Amino acid sequence: MKLWQSRKAMQTETPTESSPAPQHKQSRFSHLGIRWRLVGSFAMFVALLLMLLWLLQIVFLESFYKSIKTSSIKNTAEEVAASINDENFYTEVNRLTRQDLICVHIVREDGTPVLTSGNQPSCILHMLLTDQAALLFRQAQENLILFADNIWWHLYNLACVPDISGGRYTVDGKLELLSTGVEIFRLIFGDEPLFYADRLANSCRQMALLYMEKGDTDAALEQIERMADYAVAYDRRPAEAVYGSALINRVTYSA
Repeated sequence: MKLWQSRKAMQTETPTESSPAPQHKQSRFSHLGIRWRLVGSFAMFVALLLMLLWLLQIVFLESFYKSIKTSSIKNTAEEVAASINDENFYTEVNRLTRQDLICVHIVREDGTPVLTSGNQPSCILHMLLTDQAALLFRQAQENLILFADNIWWHLYNLACVPDISGGRYTVDGKLELLSTGVEIFRLIFGDEPLFYADRLANSCRQMALLYMEKGDTDAALEQIERMADYAVAYDRRPAEAVYGSALINRVTYSA
């Protein structure tokens, strides 16, 4: 009897439902086939490549080109200057112009042409008249004077203005800065600084003070003598004159 009731209970008992298996969340692109995934990846690669080419050609191409051509011109100018006294100078210049695809135009100090080499089309050097070349030559010399003056002011301020130097330089360091400015002026102006003799007098005065601070009386007196010479030269400068240095002999000074 008990065995029959047990079987009946087992037959009438409602079986329990098993818990559903966890489902993994499918990716947005999981329904796409491998072919379309490859096509999408390739399209993204092409888009990145086109963007990179656009940046190189539109944004950076001009700066790259200028940098390369400027470096090439400087190297050629150095080679021309190094071989200017050689017997095969003209041959060497012609070789450089063909090799680097540039034009070379050499003139004397008075602007008269000495050598023109290179047959590049639309080269501006071949289009320039003698007067135009002389004008460019004079402008280059004027820029050299401005460059020297700016460098002098920078060195002078570093040596003499505490707010600019920030106390970073010792007495010897300040002397080196001032003497460098003086040497730059001497290199460019030679023995006729004219208006810029005032700059040199100020440099010598500051160096005399620094030598006194070091206790070097002889060096201080030497700088005082130089300061006096530059001061006299400044006071006696003519109202108008052409600079005598070969680097700036196309520039006329006028008070």
